[in-house]
Amino acid sequence: MTQGKRDTVPRHLIVSADERSWKFDRPVLFLGEWCRRYDRRSVWHNLDAIVAEPYGLDSLQKERDLARTKALAANLLVDLANMLNEFHGTRHSLRYWQILIGHWLIRASGVVINRWATVELALEDYAVSGVTLPDASNLSLATTDALAFISATNDDEWNQIVYAKIFALRSRGDIPIEFARWGDRAFHPAPAVRPYRARLYAGAAQAAGWLLRVGSRSHDALIINSYLPRTVAMKLELSLGQIPQSRVTPPLQTVKPDPLIRTKLMSHFQTDGSALDRSLKTMVIEMIPATYLEGYNLLLAQTKALGWPKTPKFIFTSNSFDHNEIFKAWAAEKVSDGVPYFIGQHGNNYGTTANDMDESVCVAMSDKFVTWGWADGNPKHAPAFIFKTADKRMPKRNPRGGLVLIHDNIPYRWDPWDVDANFNATIHERFRFVETLPRELQRQAIVRLHGSHASLRGFEKMRWEDRRYDVALDDGVVPLQKLISKSRLVVHAYDSTGILESLAQNTPMLCFWLNPLEHLRPSARPYYQLLIDAGLLFGSGEEAAAKTAEIWDRVPEWWASEQVQSARLRFCERYARHVDDPVSVLKKHLLQPLTHSQ
Repeated sequence: MTQGKRDTVPRHLIVSADERSWKFDRPVLFLGEWCRRYDRRSVWHNLDAIVAEPYGLDSLQKERDLARTKALAANLLVDLANMLNEFHGTRHSLRYWQILIGHWLIRASGVVINRWATVELALEDYAVSGVTLPDASNLSLATTDALAFISATNDDEWNQIVYAKIFALRSRGDIPIEFARWGDRAFHPAPAVRPYRARLYAGAAQAAGWLLRVGSRSHDALIINSYLPRTVAMKLELSLGQIPQSRVTPPLQTVKPDPLIRTKLMSHFQTDGSALDRSLKTMVIEMIPATYLEGYNLLLAQTKALGWPKTPKFIFTSNSFDHNEIFKAWAAEKVSDGVPYFIGQHGNNYGTTANDMDESVCVAMSDKFVTWGWADGNPKHAPAFIFKTADKRMPKRNPRGGLVLIHDNIPYRWDPWDVDANFNATIHERFRFVETLPRELQRQAIVRLHGSHASLRGFEKMRWEDRRYDVALDDGVVPLQKLISKSRLVVHAYDSTGILESLAQNTPMLCFWLNPLEHLRPSARPYYQLLIDAGLLFGSGEEAAAKTAEIWDRVPEWWASEQVQSARLRFCERYARHVDDPVSVLKKHLLQPLTHSQ
């Protein structure tokens, strides 16, 4: 018997939901919940199988792993900037490369840390008898761009290659590896395809952009995907003395990664440090999207064809700073010339979540980070207002309407910790919410699934249908505001942008999730405690359902109570602020001279 093992039965390790790597004639260990696809439960249900304990869910471990991810990404950025400058014959600054690759790099670092630590924990805690992996010698981890990388983090084939390379880099030989040859093709997932409606809108916006460009001047501010309502965005541009523009970038022209180039670069890349450090550096070279390496010149050519202002007074975006490669390359060049770069808050979790990687990258690369009302002592924080409701339009509501439960989708696996285990726990809380509701209230409820649920691997719709609850399901196609207008109460099942919008628009709502304060930074906890004290936020679906039943026949009176409204207003003042003149407030932040500290 092995000392200290959680389970002493020798088990074959399964690392993905790809059943080609499974063993059906012996005990098996699933590395995580992602291995057990809900739509394939008839296959895995009767196996002699257990699931390994999830990695990194303890709040202190999350804090340590986040700090480690940020530190490793910061060190790698320096090495990659030097390598990319040498490869492309450029002399770009560290900030240039941070704008271009910063978000991808911190995610890539999180992926490697998670996969490495998950394997090590499983081998430490269980009696692993072997593992089946693809022969990854001719397989690549490179994607076309940052958006394709995000999609890859949930892809079984891509993740199997990651695990195969991790076992190769461990070089311990302590676990028998059975290599399976499933084809020699390199794995190059294409960029995610946008829904037809989104493509249609983008095409119309691009056509409008060409027409409006006639009135654009070389020194106009470049404002793109601001997250502001259209009327507010137009008024902002007019207040700056420029004709409102429709800035849309064309589809990214992509190329395939060249494994020979990457092998050559890897040989010149420093791989000192711990085993994890060496593995991270090696794998990041393999993972770097082709648009930053093989397709870089093509990317630059696309930026030169944009016809955007040559010397803009500033650049402002709330959406394009992450996935829009053409915008990022253009902005990085302008920032190198001294143009101020401002990023606006995109949704919730900024300023509240203790373990948010995106915010730190945004603040580091921008001259100002324009928030929805909060500031935490960083001179780059520019407190403004909640962008999405800045036009002051109040949604219609039916005080005798039904109930809508708003659902999120299964996360992408780029965090250093196990996001699948947490999602499985939260979806069961949503089931408990519905189960606890009185039957007559269930019949008035709609479960609003996330619009991307069908393209991911959570099988939320199937799970709800199998429960046979007396509730309606919405596929995420109907506009959310239309559902809200028909509802007397909105229930948010996760810490979402929708909560900020509901509170800002004075829409009756409740919310719940497990351990409601655990994911928050200390500065945010008192404000969420206000919601708990006012009976708006709960730590279980059962508690939220009991509150729903209690107030159902008097929702307007309950919502108008002094306790609820006081908590709502204090929370909004911090995280979803309303201002009477949003254009003036934002314009002041955008035109205010930068201090040396920024």
